Amino acid sequence: MAWDGNMNKALAAISEKLRVITKCGLPPEWHVQVSQLAVELSIPEKFVREALIRLHNWGILSLKTWSNKAWREISFSECPAEGFFYNLDDANFVRVRPLLTL
Repeated sequence: MAWDGNMNKALAAISEKLRVITKCGLPPEWHVQVSQLAVELSIPEKFVREALIRLHNWGILSLKTWSNKAWREISFSECPAEGFFYNLDDANFVRVRPLLTL
């Protein structure tokens, strides 16, 4: 049951942030560190990662990070691995952009 509760908590928090971004006209990009959001929500990091991946796979948001090697942003689709969320080129930030209005 902890899995469902933690996953729901992560999905709800991320969805709420996306709602605020799209409704309030904030900059259309949210730079998030998985570890920081996990601490704020008091849940293990794996649930934040999994929630972001699910929302990405459902077409609700895009996940990108900066790559010095490629000298451009790369998407999670190009590098679908846990390390994507801990990219030192982008100071462990993931660039989250809403694709749909929630």
